Amino acid sequence: ITDPSGHQHQGRYLQLEDVLGVQKEIGQSCMAAARPQNIPETHFISEGIPVDIQLGTGMSFVYPASDDAEILSVSDGGHVQLSANSFADGRGVYLSELPYNLDNARLLLRAIAWAAGKEGALDTLVCDNVNTDCAYYPESGCTAVVNHTDEAQTANFVDAEGTKQTFELKPHELAW
Repeated sequence: ITDPSGHQHQGRYLQLEDVLGVQKEIGQSCMAAARPQNIPETHFISEGIPVDIQLGTGMSFVYPASDDAEILSVSDGGHVQLSANSFADGRGVYLSELPYNLDNARLLLRAIAWAAGKEGALDTLVCDNVNTDCAYYPESGCTAVVNHTDEAQTANFVDAEGTKQTFELKPHELAW
């Protein structure tokens, strides 16, 4: 997030450019010609997140450095705010900023799962509603689900055995 590996060295600022698929122009080099942006219609990271992702003011002058980098969000000025890039056997995610809100907390969870190649891990033990959170206690088989909003919410939860539970939650309610 922000300037990962940011250090001017050998003509690059973001030293993890190969992994992240983006680079930042800081006025020390000739700006690379803007590459066509690879903007997928859908991506695991942003699935279920509102279209107008609120990533703050963002870092300026971050641009795609790889044709393979998937640009998931850009600022009004066209600067990369969120990207996903596969590199060798791994994956890298770049976020220009990540102010806390419920949507961004879920976005971060999905980015971590994607980067780890563990997208399937979110099929269980996670509520499907971004306005809720849950905690699963395997020894007792209990689940706690909390509504973080001022409005009633419905959340579906699948436990480790694959049993789906639906929770109808009042504002700020915690249910077991």
